[in-house]
Amino acid sequence: PVEAEAEAEAMQEAPVEIVVAPVLAEAKVVAEAPETPAMALPSEALPGAAGAGAQSTEAELAVFAKAGEDEFEAEQDFSSEPLEARLASKDLGRRCSGYVEVQARMTEKDAEAFALLRRHIPTCLAEMLPKGQDAALSALAVYLEHCPDIVDQASDVLPLVRRLVEHKAIDKPKMQLLVPHVVLMVAEICTCPSVLKELTDCLAVLEGAKKKTQGFFKKQVAFIIKLFSSLLAEFGPARANP
Repeated sequence: PVEAEAEAEAMQEAPVEIVVAPVLAEAKVVAEAPETPAMALPSEALPGAAGAGAQSTEAELAVFAKAGEDEFEAEQDFSSEPLEARLASKDLGRRCSGYVEVQARMTEKDAEAFALLRRHIPTCLAEMLPKGQDAALSALAVYLEHCPDIVDQASDVLPLVRRLVEHKAIDKPKMQLLVPHVVLMVAEICTCPSVLKELTDCLAVLEGAKKKTQGFFKKQVAFIIKLFSSLLAEFGPARANP
């Protein structure tokens, strides 16, 4: 009887071992499994991650610093400085401040402002950055529109057409946006046929040049054709006849 009871108890305990053993084994496997590494950033997953991450951080800081400088420059007020000194300055912010002020004064028919900008027309045409081009050519357009003796300056005004078409940044969107208005105003002062002749002469010179960048030359030609179209639309076939 004692042996029978022992066998019965053993049979009752056996299923428990069969069920528990896999559970314990699974728990052991889970406990011993290596931890899943945290997802690395793209820069950290590549060789030289430390250097790449540092460079990325430095680049981001440089962008923020530049944005801060631009904002600071935009907030600077140069109006207390002499106007002519600002127009002649090598600092873009000061020149733009000068262009804005002289433009406002010319709108009010200030004779001194017209004389001042006339001396700085070469500076207006030499601007290479969009911000400077916008301010300079806007002031030049007001000069051409409001200058009281502009008709007497026709011989000096006409060459502006070629200087603008031959500008080193004439292939850029800002110049292509600003220049047509100035050219149309020159045509009002010097007559449309005179401007058309200036454009065709300029085109012949550009085409005959031995050294030219084909990509830039093609953009110049396309822009001249655009100017022809603008002149024709503005003045009509009769007045635009060369």
